[in-house]
Amino acid sequence: MDTGGPKQIQPHDALIRAVLSNPDDAGSVLRSFLPATVLDGLDLEHLELQSGTFITEELSARNADLLLRTTIRGEQPDGTTEEHDAYLYFLVEHQSTPEPAMAVRMNGYQQLIWERHLLQHPNGPIPLVIPIVIYQGQRRWDAPTNVADLLDLPAAYAASLGEDLPRIRYYLIDLTGLDDDDLRNRPLTQTAQLTFVSLRRGPGDDDVTLWLTHWRPEIDGLSKQILTMLIRYLGYVGNTPRDKLAAFAATTGPHTEEIIMTAAGRLVTEAEARGEAKGRAEGEARLLLKQLSTRYGTLDPEIHQRVENATTEQIELWSIRLIQGNPELDDIFA
Repeated sequence: MDTGGPKQIQPHDALIRAVLSNPDDAGSVLRSFLPATVLDGLDLEHLELQSGTFITEELSARNADLLLRTTIRGEQPDGTTEEHDAYLYFLVEHQSTPEPAMAVRMNGYQQLIWERHLLQHPNGPIPLVIPIVIYQGQRRWDAPTNVADLLDLPAAYAASLGEDLPRIRYYLIDLTGLDDDDLRNRPLTQTAQLTFVSLRRGPGDDDVTLWLTHWRPEIDGLSKQILTMLIRYLGYVGNTPRDKLAAFAATTGPHTEEIIMTAAGRLVTEAEARGEAKGRAEGEARLLLKQLSTRYGTLDPEIHQRVENATTEQIELWSIRLIQGNPELDDIFA
């Protein structure tokens, strides 16, 4: 669990955090997708963003997560109202296919949230954690949303367990099954609508302006911060030429046009920087592989793949281990 240390913020992470940390936008998402039985009693007007992330650095390239704190209000038999802390945990999945064991993974994140809570409140009780997966991929989500459905049990035995069968579930927002009209017809804020349509349609798109045109009034209503993040995200995951973005920007208001063109200019600079960084990483990987093969002989294909896919930080760590003492090959990658 990362509780807030410095790391590179991915465009999808920055966008999701900016949108869902706003109570109006987050509340509209919850009202649009969670069942009434879950929403009843939840205070959606005073959602508080919590620090830290519960996903690993390795998963951050295709995942973003966010934890919100709220309260549950309930009426006592004597007519008084009581309040209890509760948390809403969002995980955004940026991958092409569903993850079969997501229910187990989400249960693990719940455990981490409870463990962090118990550090401050060692005697309990633990708060309710409502886990929510937001998914955009190439095909519909078909993985079980309940741990009970992953258990390898005979059907008759599972039925006989009744309430003793572990039932820990998450709620799913599957963007692949929602078109633009579906999003417009839900009680989402304009910011949430445009964020979801961008998450669904942006990845791999060669010309986002073809559908952005239909959202021009909503785009003109976005804040500078959100619009900048939206354009950065679309540029990061898609392939729209800058001249097409410029042509679209010219059809918007002067303020919106300036924001789009400024964000697009930054994208070009960032892309050039990423290209240079990628070139340096590839050079360092080639050097490390040459040093390894010189010392240990022919390397397995798995070693080649691991080094070629490694981050600069990992390559530096392995290089340091290589020159320290006389390590076994497995010790370098331990």
